[in-house]
Amino acid sequence: MKRNSTKSLVAALVSATSFVFASSASADAITAIEVPAQAAHQVAEAQSNLRADVTKSVVTKAVVKNPTIAGAIVSAIAKENPEVAAVAAVAAAIQDSKQIAVITKAAVAAAPSQAVAIVSAMCKQFPAKSDLISAAAVEGAPEAKVNILTAAASAVPSPAVVSGSSIALPPPTSGGAPFTTPTGTPVEKTRSDSGVVAPGGGRDYSGG
Repeated sequence: MKRNSTKSLVAALVSATSFVFASSASADAITAIEVPAQAAHQVAEAQSNLRADVTKSVVTKAVVKNPTIAGAIVSAIAKENPEVAAVAAVAAAIQDSKQIAVITKAAVAAAPSQAVAIVSAMCKQFPAKSDLISAAAVEGAPEAKVNILTAAASAVPSPAVVSGSSIALPPPTSGGAPFTTPTGTPVEKTRSDSGVVAPGGGRDYSGG
């Protein structure tokens, strides 16, 4: 069963990416304008359980071959196959991180229902670019601004956490002056140091 599944995946990937690696004799048969539409169609034709893998393969090979179509291919795939919009966006951005904003906006604009998933996936893959990603996503789907910003904030680790370990915060300081050790030499009191108390000047123990 597993072997048949692997064969199906390989066959799907070969079929889905064949247009990207056309022979030199037919390399111009499919123009840059046609690639996004054909890529989206190939993804749609893949079995549902293989669609994410096909998306990664198609986008990766297409962007490597022609980086200028990154935004267009992500947009086309996201519009026809919104459930893999985030997969397409991340795959494209990994190949050309300079186009993160373009790719994010294209994906969100084409599949606004997947805005949160797209932003979350992109921010987890590129946490240092979370502000750029969220800003681009808001441009693509301004009506989802609140959800987009929330997703970006949730996807990026808090500054107080590094590599899964919390940073110990310094203990709070208490008010008042700190305790200081008295100076000088301690003196022991003895009976000889007792003074004479005048009549009537002592403590009253009568209990009255």
